Amino acid sequence: MKARWWRKGRGTTLLEVLVAVALMAVSALGVISAQLWLARGESELAMREGAVLIADSLAEAARNFTPESVALEQWRTQAASILPSAELSVREQGGRLALSVVRWAAWRRDSRVPFHRPVACDEAAVSSASLSCASIAFVR
Repeated sequence: MKARWWRKGRGTTLLEVLVAVALMAVSALGVISAQLWLARGESELAMREGAVLIADSLAEAARNFTPESVALEQWRTQAASILPSAELSVREQGGRLALSVVRWAAWRRDSRVPFHRPVACDEAAVSSASLSCASIAFVR
């Protein structure tokens, strides 16, 4: 009778343990992948936030009758510490309207995935998978 109880087997088999470990490994990889995706998105968002801040500050400096070359150089050095390969420009759009544009080298997950780009940025300059831009229009 004792031998019969042992044969029914009330414990787990090696196959069940293997399946459980495989499911836990796949779940852990999924969680790690999601964390990496969120960290990269946060980094991109921080760069865009810095670029918009610089574009706004450049617009304010250009609006206050400061010579653009001085303001542009001050913000160019500031942008270099925040954004990789940053390029700043102030462009006249006609009348009293001007545009403050900041371009920088940005890492993109997948160039096939569409993303929102400001209309005011040059499509030729930003169409590259390695560049991104932010712009702010202002009145002088």
